[in-house]
Amino acid sequence: MTLIALWAVAMLLGVSSGAASAASFTSAELFPFQGDNSWSFESSDFDLGTLTLLPGFEFVNGVPTRVIHSTGPVILGADEFFTNDQSGLRLHGAGIEIFGCAGRIELSPPIVLMPAAVSTGQATPTTGTGNVSATCPGHAPIAAVVDFQTNATLVSVESISVPAGNFDAAKFDLFIRLAGTVNGNSFLIEGTESQWYAPGVGPVKIIPPPVANLNVNIIPPPPPRFTTWQLTQYYVPEPSTAASTGAALLAILALARRVRWPRRVTPGARQLVAIISET
Repeated sequence: MTLIALWAVAMLLGVSSGAASAASFTSAELFPFQGDNSWSFESSDFDLGTLTLLPGFEFVNGVPTRVIHSTGPVILGADEFFTNDQSGLRLHGAGIEIFGCAGRIELSPPIVLMPAAVSTGQATPTTGTGNVSATCPGHAPIAAVVDFQTNATLVSVESISVPAGNFDAAKFDLFIRLAGTVNGNSFLIEGTESQWYAPGVGPVKIIPPPVANLNVNIIPPPPPRFTTWQLTQYYVPEPSTAASTGAALLAILALARRVRWPRRVTPGARQLVAIISET
């Protein structure tokens, strides 16, 4: 999940080994969205973090999205806005609050992290723009449009071992490029993030890219580092007709009434700070 400056959103976890094999999956089985799912991780730096699927919806560009809320160190925290349906697993945007600053990015079109049906070797590119808004104490509000390019590829299926158990997981490589200008300062963030998803479980491992070619002040300046996040425990309830029907009804009501559901405040994120911090 995940990903990009703000998706910096570090999501998940692991330690891998194993052989690749040809396979096909659906986004619904690789990243289940039902009930009150939660995933807990630890990093190779001994940081801890949790991802939680929140109830209700957040509208992004008129689309009701599900919110995955992350808690933990600055490198992990964010609210990310997803849909997972016939169009696949898509990231519509993210919101953060960190060091007294608050920021939000809305993506058009949303980034396709995996299509609804995906096979080994399949690549899915997305190109578009992100509308960024941010406020920091003592600074003028920021409003900017940034360009992004991504390419998500199902590389292989691997047998991996993480503290939560042993899984046959689909490995995705997600290339991310985010570029733009904020207050006269240009920046470029690019790199490839590796993500592993286990059917019926969700994300079980992630290796985020280090910050690269970044020409914007960040508070604090992040050192180049390679961190592996691995799943330690998870809760994914069995899907049910009642649950899916209830979610559909909530979506219809939310659309009809344009309800903005209350949600928890986000504690921080990894690289979007580059956009909203002092420039």
